[in-house]
Amino acid sequence: MSVTAQKEIRSDKFHLSFNAPETLKFFQGDKESFFGYESDNYGVSIDVVPVSMESKKFMEDLSFGAKELAKDMGFSKSIGIGQIPYVSESYYATAIMKDQFGGVPVYVLVMLDASNQTAYEICVYCYNLNMNAGEEMVNSFKFVD
Repeated sequence: MSVTAQKEIRSDKFHLSFNAPETLKFFQGDKESFFGYESDNYGVSIDVVPVSMESKKFMEDLSFGAKELAKDMGFSKSIGIGQIPYVSESYYATAIMKDQFGGVPVYVLVMLDASNQTAYEICVYCYNLNMNAGEEMVNSFKFVD
């Protein structure tokens, strides 16, 4: 049996937390609602979007939303997986981000927080190709007060 130490990463401002297998460094994107965390092994980008900015089809079918987000980001081989355990209105897919070495596995997760009228578009990049740890990260996302 293997036990992996987990680091909780939390954004009180955006009511969100998840666990990572190692310490990830925060980065701020080009707008306040776009941010993320990264290390040499993993990257997590989070875009917080008002639901009014999402398409009707995205809102009605989150599996479509996850796969469409992967396509819009230029990822290939998108495969829908399912819902995460802690967020009922969620869906994630796997995809590949092409790079000079072939490809990096990416988990593309969409979540809705109806109480805040907010959609979350999240990508978890597995630079070290450890998809098991990436999937554990995806499945640990939850909303916090």
